[in-house]
Amino acid sequence: GINAEYGELFMCSILKRHGYGEDRLAKHMNICNKTANKQRKVFDTTKQRAEGTDYASYVAKGLHLQEHAKPKTRGWKQAHNEFQQIVKCARTGVAAPPTENPDYVTCPTCNRKFNETAGKRHMPVCKERNSRKPIRVTRRK
Repeated sequence: GINAEYGELFMCSILKRHGYGEDRLAKHMNICNKTANKQRKVFDTTKQRAEGTDYASYVAKGLHLQEHAKPKTRGWKQAHNEFQQIVKCARTGVAAPPTENPDYVTCPTCNRKFNETAGKRHMPVCKERNSRKPIRVTRRK
């Protein structure tokens, strides 16, 4: 297009934008080619927010991107059915059968049941305790 103030304006073939004078178009095209071919780095707002805090070392290691293990929960349907069975047994006067939690782990040494974290703490202690020789108790005559 022709502009009264600037004369004839030309279009950038990369941006498809009008508005460059003949003397400026060559310089613009040189810069535009360089920037069009570069891949911009994605800006990470998490790193900027964490800057200057204790959280920064956590973010620098990439630990914030790891998925955290969700705690195991019993299904609501199973818990609901167990509750209904207990209520039904209470109405009829029959003793309700004991409920088993499938998330519990059994200690191989003492056969007690624990949740996963407590079981990890208990099992080595229980195994070590039961591996010791029993103390003989002598009775006086």
